[in-house]
Amino acid sequence: MSPSHSLLRTRHRLNLDRAAASTSAAKMSFNVLGVEFAPLVIPLERRLQTAAVAVHMGLFFPMSIFVTIFLVYITFFTRSKLT
Repeated sequence: MSPSHSLLRTRHRLNLDRAAASTSAAKMSFNVLGVEFAPLVIPLERRLQTAAVAVHMGLFFPMSIFVTIFLVYITFFTRSKLT
């Protein structure tokens, strides 16, 4: 058996292991009132990454709306004293 064939078999085995792990994690998720929650076995690092994205969206999305409204106000509802 050639080294490249052995490497392909190892990669295939790793992919199967990952698929089995994700399937078992999906089975551990739970539903409350029709909402499916993530399994409790998700690592803390992944949960912190998700929390960081949520905080980022929560901070910058409302700020962009405020800035847009402010720019529209400045553009259309203020007068310059050039005369």
